[in-house]
Amino acid sequence: MKKICLILLAAALASSCVQKGTNLERVPIFKVVPEGMANAEGKYEIEGRGGSAVFRVMSTGLWSASISGDEGFSLSDKDGSSGRTDLSVSAQGNTGSSARSTRLSILVDGEVKETFDIVQPIVLPYVEVTPAEVSLMGEEEEFTLAVDAAMEWSCSIDKGSEWLSIVSQSTTEITFKALENGGSENRIAEVGFYLNEMPLIGKNVIITQNFLAPAPKADLLDVVFTLSGDASDASAMKIPVEKRSNPSMGAEFIEKYNRYAAVFNPGDILSGQADGYYVADYTTNEEFKSKIADGYTLEVLFCRSDEPGTKQIKPFSSTQAGGTGICFRAKEGNEINFETHVGGSWVELYSGITPQKDVWYHAIGVWDKTGAVAKLYVDGKLTTSKTTTGDFKFMTTNEKYWFGIGADPNTSDQGEATFSGKVAIARLYDKPLSDSEIFSLWREVR
Repeated sequence: MKKICLILLAAALASSCVQKGTNLERVPIFKVVPEGMANAEGKYEIEGRGGSAVFRVMSTGLWSASISGDEGFSLSDKDGSSGRTDLSVSAQGNTGSSARSTRLSILVDGEVKETFDIVQPIVLPYVEVTPAEVSLMGEEEEFTLAVDAAMEWSCSIDKGSEWLSIVSQSTTEITFKALENGGSENRIAEVGFYLNEMPLIGKNVIITQNFLAPAPKADLLDVVFTLSGDASDASAMKIPVEKRSNPSMGAEFIEKYNRYAAVFNPGDILSGQADGYYVADYTTNEEFKSKIADGYTLEVLFCRSDEPGTKQIKPFSSTQAGGTGICFRAKEGNEINFETHVGGSWVELYSGITPQKDVWYHAIGVWDKTGAVAKLYVDGKLTTSKTTTGDFKFMTTNEKYWFGIGADPNTSDQGEATFSGKVAIARLYDKPLSDSEIFSLWREVR
């Protein structure tokens, strides 16, 4: 068996190498592999709207390429060297009256080694508009749609939608202006896009604009801070708010928001802290618990004073083996996260937004039990949404229930995941707020 293997190895070396003096030289390699599949006629096709046909060239030497045939095609590389090269033949949209074709030839030492036929049919009439639906929050604003069409196009706004007008238009996009919706109902406009020469070919886009709902009042918890650093609940529920005071705490008037903010400076992200944060205790408040259990909204306005890291931080939360809160993710990115324990497990909604030092952020977490969904909004915009099923599970720490501002409860009724920075708003609402209500809260603080 060993003798047979040696004979086969020798044969393989002989077939791939040649003797030159005392050195072995490799036989040149040249191979072209099309990226796509040929059609039934053995030709490679580029879509009528435009695109590319790609061919992978693998060679140990120099090569060249050329195309010949109808106009409208272009070649990415005309000369290549050793190694692997993705050679592409491209074409814009074929708006002519017939299909067109070209032949790709690849040469080595002036000799044609490979040829490929490439065809492109005429483009079929079309209009594509992105996005296909637009939802506006209610303010006066401008927005732009991208338009891709086979030929010249126009658009029209349906009658009765005078609140919507065209600001500017080019061959590839159009910008509209929506006036503020000061009414009490949402309004809808339909915009039609069509080809000038073929008006039956078109696309409709629905524009929905919410009305500017009044900002709701927090009815479960509305923590208000004072110059002395004390805090109280301004909501009808009047949850007692305890200041577990230490020298690192303070208060500062934020002129932009016309309110005092609590200031936290623990020096590090700590655990098992007896003080340095606020406690809103609802252990014995069964009405408060029942209102959370059927759906709620959390709101917090904060500004961190440390640099983003990889530890979990909780400026406003009530979590421990259950519960809910707004926190910063305990991984790289430290992004804003809304978490709620529903249906026997944690539902985590990551925003993709890393809060930066000395920048204010407005975060709202919503759990809608009836609608079976949880949502996270940052600065008035929905960042994440997840389907949920099941009941809410409360946190527990030595049989106590509380929301922490500046820290999260630990298992010993102390604070952990401590927050460095400022908190100006910490609120809880007895319902899942709507998009328009959340936007109204954001308008008040932006």
